[in-house]
Amino acid sequence: MIRTQKTMMLGGGLLAASQAMAGDLLLWQTNSLSYLYGKDFAVNPPIQQTVTFEHADRWKYGDNFLFIDSTYYNGEKDRNKGVHAYYGEFSPRLSFGKILDRRFELGPIKDVLLAMTYENGEDDTEAYLIGPGFDLKVPGATAFFSWPSRGSVTAYPTDEASIEASERAITDFLVDFASHCGAEKVHVIAHSMGNRGLLRALQRIAANAETRGRVKFGQVFLAAPDVDRDLFLDLAGLYPPHSERTTLYISDGDLPVHLSAKLHDAPRAGYFAPYTVAPGVDTIAVPNFDLDLLGHSYFAEAAALLHDIYSLMRLDAAPGRRQRMTLAVAGDAHFWELGQ
Repeated sequence: MIRTQKTMMLGGGLLAASQAMAGDLLLWQTNSLSYLYGKDFAVNPPIQQTVTFEHADRWKYGDNFLFIDSTYYNGEKDRNKGVHAYYGEFSPRLSFGKILDRRFELGPIKDVLLAMTYENGEDDTEAYLIGPGFDLKVPGATAFFSWPSRGSVTAYPTDEASIEASERAITDFLVDFASHCGAEKVHVIAHSMGNRGLLRALQRIAANAETRGRVKFGQVFLAAPDVDRDLFLDLAGLYPPHSERTTLYISDGDLPVHLSAKLHDAPRAGYFAPYTVAPGVDTIAVPNFDLDLLGHSYFAEAAALLHDIYSLMRLDAAPGRRQRMTLAVAGDAHFWELGQ
């Protein structure tokens, strides 16, 4: 069997891919080198140039992903990093099913993996993460919009400027993909600060006479949103007209979203208390699954949550008809709690 992979890149770049017949140790790999230029940044020097190398492969017993960003400031100095900055991640995964030659299937899960990530950047940016991973039997194809997040605590202000600068590109991507991909339904998952981009994109879609009422998604999942709670409540009415169902996952064990609330001195939509409840949005309080130190990636790591996402994509069931759901009340807020 020959695996075929398609990669879309924004900006100038090079793309190289190679494939091998099944049975070889390396099944396929793809590499890309891209160049991005931006100006008028509100944070850091106003002109930035980023060169990114990305590599992905699948081999007999797992897969690997690697990227390295190298950012230049046209000779000016960033207040924390000087005239040049870098950040990279290496994420290998090992498949228990392939190593042991056994099936690890349960509900939507088709394989269990050991997932690892190593992060490195300037100053003290270095982290090692390890935990369980899952491959899911989700029908259809998967597409990603990757906005230029630096992914480190020290670059948080830069990420806030980057997601704001990406709003138009996210809007164009969503409209174009939903209009031309040919799929019966398009489900959307937004995570962390990416929820700001999605919320502003829906605002742009609703304000544009050409796209208003024409773009509608299937399930919309708002996972651990690092969004101002008051802003979210003001604009939450944008979700129901543009989705079959919108689900908000929140957790009090999410350290990055909690720190964001402290930094901004304002509650975030993805952290409780207070609980964020809006008409037309199903709020699901997620327990502390204790999967990693940060508690920020639970939507992609916890089996109970993956099963909930899978069942929504397949059945569009209300919370009261899904497994592990319990109705809860806190003051005037009515929401659902997901059990482990």
